[in-house]
Amino acid sequence: MKKYKKSLKVELTTDQRTVTGSANLLKIRNSGEEEYLILVDYGINSSQSLFDEINSKVNFDVTKLKAVFLTHVHVDHLGKIPILYKNGYRGKMYLTKESNIFIEDILRDNLKIMLEEAKKKGISPKYTEEDIEKVLKNTEAIEYKKKNILKISEDLVIEYIFNRNNHILGSSSIYVRIKKGIENLSFLFSGDWNNKCNILKKKNHLMKEVLRSKNINLILESTYGSNINKIEKPNFETILLDEMKKGKKIFVAVNSLHKSSEVLSRIKDLQEQNENLFKDYSIYLDGKLTNKLNNIYMGILKKNFMPLGIKSILEKSERMKAIEESRTIIVSSAGMMTNGPIKKYLSEFIEDKNATFVICSYCAEGTVGRYLLENFKKRETKVELFGKKFELRATILQAKNLSSHGTGGEMIEEIIKKIPEKHVSAVLLNHGEDQVRQIFSKMIIHETGLSEEKIFLYDSRKKFIFNKNGLKKVIELSNNGVKKENKDKKEKCETHRRVSHRRKWF
Repeated sequence: MKKYKKSLKVELTTDQRTVTGSANLLKIRNSGEEEYLILVDYGINSSQSLFDEINSKVNFDVTKLKAVFLTHVHVDHLGKIPILYKNGYRGKMYLTKESNIFIEDILRDNLKIMLEEAKKKGISPKYTEEDIEKVLKNTEAIEYKKKNILKISEDLVIEYIFNRNNHILGSSSIYVRIKKGIENLSFLFSGDWNNKCNILKKKNHLMKEVLRSKNINLILESTYGSNINKIEKPNFETILLDEMKKGKKIFVAVNSLHKSSEVLSRIKDLQEQNENLFKDYSIYLDGKLTNKLNNIYMGILKKNFMPLGIKSILEKSERMKAIEESRTIIVSSAGMMTNGPIKKYLSEFIEDKNATFVICSYCAEGTVGRYLLENFKKRETKVELFGKKFELRATILQAKNLSSHGTGGEMIEEIIKKIPEKHVSAVLLNHGEDQVRQIFSKMIIHETGLSEEKIFLYDSRKKFIFNKNGLKKVIELSNNGVKKENKDKKEKCETHRRVSHRRKWF
């Protein structure tokens, strides 16, 4: 009697709830009881402690993990990868050639932060230098646009393509096609996506394999999904010049990788246009890692974007000298203000009315940057930072024109509309706050021919099940990951009922 072989079945889940902590797990069920896992990103939740369960626990069997794909090297996308190797994973991690240049520095910096926190708490770190070495030994750098094949078993193959996007240097969307005989399923993970960038001049691309795929499933970030166009005001240039004219001491909070380069490039342009104003100001770049990464950036891009006369802060003594000056611009990590040298400046100058802190990145819920922005907007006079109470006298501002994330409108035009409507099995919106994703969902329905039944909010509360025909079922999970309720793809979920009542989406 011929043994019956089950058809291809794929489950997709994520640890992510809002904007940070990206992790996408593909569970592939092949013939019989065989089960294989593919992971796209495995990052930390920046709004939580590195020792919280969400940032330290692996909730799947790493012995079944066959590959890890990395969209880019920000810690909210790669920060948990050493924990995989701590728990026994010995397979490959695939990333772009540019990402491979930066990964070691990013991982070691994150380990440094974790070790400092572990020492304060009197506990052991979640991984060690040895685990980072295991990661580095197993990285495989991949070229953009090239179709690659990964054989999982005798009858199961993974095709994958890295597509350039402009979030940071080396960032990508990743196309994954799972093939079993004549059956196949396709997924496009946007990663953190941006359509253009001041210092990155190369264009995004989606390969023809992506555009022609039938039953493709789009997993799209939605950090600014509720916006049709870029928010340009208040912009960084205006903020900086206005605060300089007031004679303020200015601290610019940035991510070390990419955002610091973008900010420095804009400061250089302003400096060339406003020579007299800049004569009275000293410019500093704080942090060993930030300085190192910017030198690498300039080398790869073959472009000097450093402002004239900029000084590096590499030691505590240099930092003390810088803060003694009355008129300074100090560019310092980290962007969300939770870690890095910016913490020292906050502790020192949060009560100084002559100080201005400029935030240049998105700040997730629970981060120091988000907390300060909200309290400054509400004109609160008292804040608590790093276990201490302060008077909030400094100015807290956020530049709106430096986003490294595309808007919902841009993603609709440059991703969704480029794929034939009949070929789209589902659109799953992640990496965004609930309300933003709800609005983004409504925008897609209005701007495209896609039906409401094909669009879902994708986060840790749901499991998506696919077969050869595309999305089959959505399973809602409780907080502990247990099945709560089954829903067929054609049944409207509660989220969409709420969204359908909204008339405006911008």
